[in-house]
Amino acid sequence: MDSLGNIEKVPVEYSWTVDTSDPEIVIRKPAPNGMSNTRYVVVEGDSSEPGATVSLFFDGSTSAQTTVSNPDNGSWIFVAQTPLSEGAHTLKAQIVDWAKRKKETSIISFVVNTFRPETEIVSGPPSPYKSGIANFVFSAPNVPEVRKNDVEFKCQLDPDLSNPDHPWTSCESEQEYSKLKNGLHTLRVRAWLDGNEDLTPAVYEWEVLVELPAFPEILAPEKDSRVATESLTISGKSVSKGQVHVFINGVESGIALAGVDGAWTFKPSPALAPGEYTVEAQAEDELGNKSKDRSPGVSFSVYVPEDVIDIIESGGGLTCSAGGAVPSPVLLWGLLALFGVRRRRC
Repeated sequence: MDSLGNIEKVPVEYSWTVDTSDPEIVIRKPAPNGMSNTRYVVVEGDSSEPGATVSLFFDGSTSAQTTVSNPDNGSWIFVAQTPLSEGAHTLKAQIVDWAKRKKETSIISFVVNTFRPETEIVSGPPSPYKSGIANFVFSAPNVPEVRKNDVEFKCQLDPDLSNPDHPWTSCESEQEYSKLKNGLHTLRVRAWLDGNEDLTPAVYEWEVLVELPAFPEILAPEKDSRVATESLTISGKSVSKGQVHVFINGVESGIALAGVDGAWTFKPSPALAPGEYTVEAQAEDELGNKSKDRSPGVSFSVYVPEDVIDIIESGGGLTCSAGGAVPSPVLLWGLLALFGVRRRRC
């Protein structure tokens, strides 16, 4: 209001914040007694003061290196511009809020370790190799003898090199792989020590050339035999504990499992209708290697025994009358049609 009594229409406002709490700050990385695998140390942390100045003090120095916390959430990150030496170091962080209040972390210790182990494949299978089992021995030749037992190895067997995320799996310094199929194989190995890995993996290539299994022997049915539908079982001999692919009239009908002695049996499902057939078989060993050829075809015929026809007809209630045949139930007619059996005439 002025001296004449006029009142200002828009009042003047003033806002302020009262903050009596001290700022908080923590170091997340490196962890206490942790390790940095680069001399240009990366330090990360959180604070309660978004946009505040964070000062870092290395190795007891009073000269700070600074960064600013994230204005949204108070997190902060610092990348050293000057490389630290290999070995042990200390670090503490300090934050100053807008009211000039300071808060320091406790001093943490960490180690700069950029040593990377080298990887050597000491031994592996010859190439070509007539076995689906391969044994390897790995080492890290540049690692001191007292640290040899601390070295870990990670491997990729037949990796998809077009996929940069193809997984590495843990492997032993004496590693065995089994059930390898015929063909070229590649093994990549890298050594790890204290979290640092060999950036140039060792590579080993070899070819597995296992002798292919012989085609199976078909023992039943016999060539040119006639087999009743309900008793048709195909059987024979093949490679021990392998699989037998059964082909009927050129089409794969199923797979039979061979026992330790190589014996196998196969029962077609659904049952074969009456007619002429040829059966062939192809062997597959435990490594997945298949015989180059199928067994010579065995021809046979399938028929419906007369007693089965009699049972179907009598059970269906087929009768004769002066007017001709009396239709049987639909189900039994279907069975007769399936087996190609003609009704008896009166």
